[in-house]
Amino acid sequence: MTYFVMGTGSRSMVTHPDAKEIYGILRDKILELHAAHPDLVLITGMAEGWDEAIATIGMRESIPYHVYLPNPGYGDYYWGRNSQLKRNRMEKFSELVDFATEVIVVCDSVYVNGVHSNFLRNDAMVNICDEALVYDTGSSGTKQAVGSLKIKCIPRQTFPFDTLPSVV
Repeated sequence: MTYFVMGTGSRSMVTHPDAKEIYGILRDKILELHAAHPDLVLITGMAEGWDEAIATIGMRESIPYHVYLPNPGYGDYYWGRNSQLKRNRMEKFSELVDFATEVIVVCDSVYVNGVHSNFLRNDAMVNICDEALVYDTGSSGTKQAVGSLKIKCIPRQTFPFDTLPSVV
């Protein structure tokens, strides 16, 4: 049975001065989860930073991962024209998406019935995951995803990672 672990976290990780160390801690946690669950599949919403790190670890460590894109223009907007690093990163975005074992485009447009597709993407990931790895709950998207995880009582571990997953 497949064990799905989603990542949710702030885009700010990509500009954090300790980004390499944070990446290493995340990689170790994912490898630990993979040892415990050989059928592990990672789920990423493909934001820069934490989500990017989830996909990169999947690609480098040969752990399957699914990409959940909020809408068709997501990459161009967030990685191309509005990257946290202030440069076009579409090549990296495309590489990570191309390497994914599955790509799901959640919505056809940015808003659906007044709800931003980023939030609908988060809910779609929550609906399939068995556990979540969380970074920096301060951003609105991460707060919303954590709220959905709490409602569904899905265990989550928050960076720098507790010893036991939290469901409250």
